[in-house]
Amino acid sequence: MTTIFKCALGLILCLFTLTSCSETNTESSEENYSETKKIIVDVLKSDEGKKAIEDILQDESVKTELIMNQEDISNTIETVLTSDKEKKFWENAFKDPKFVKSLANGLESSHKQILKDLMTDPEYMTLLTNVLKDSDMRKEFTEIMQGKDYRKELQSVLTEVIDSPLYKAKIEDILLKAADEKSKENSSNNKKENQT
Repeated sequence: MTTIFKCALGLILCLFTLTSCSETNTESSEENYSETKKIIVDVLKSDEGKKAIEDILQDESVKTELIMNQEDISNTIETVLTSDKEKKFWENAFKDPKFVKSLANGLESSHKQILKDLMTDPEYMTLLTNVLKDSDMRKEFTEIMQGKDYRKELQSVLTEVIDSPLYKAKIEDILLKAADEKSKENSSNNKKENQT
């Protein structure tokens, strides 16, 4: 049946070509074009049409033409991302707290999924447990945590977290909610005082 469909598709395309090349008045030509277009769209939307397109896309020669080589992709990305115009775009984009928040939220789920996958991986859990059970490692952790370098690093990390746009956005949301609740509370207290 697919062969019949391919033949029908070929005939329709030939009909379309012949119709478009024939000399007729403009109105008739436009009608033929519209009718032919509808027929082709109907054929392509049919199950046989979809199957024919899938078959064509499975052909190795078509795949070769469609797939870009890795070098072209790398060069394009490098050119686009490293141009001065794009650098300015990204600098401005990362200054926008809404953009940074949405980007961080988008990445957050994939990072969580990676950690969840690692936590369910028996080999990873065994390695992690062995590292944490090691008495030398515990002693090393304790010494590190009591050192000045660790405290400086912890302070640096906390400062970095506080400065991050995602954290700022979360704090901003919390403060706005608290202010909203406080204003509602004050307005309800004022109403009660006015009633007495």
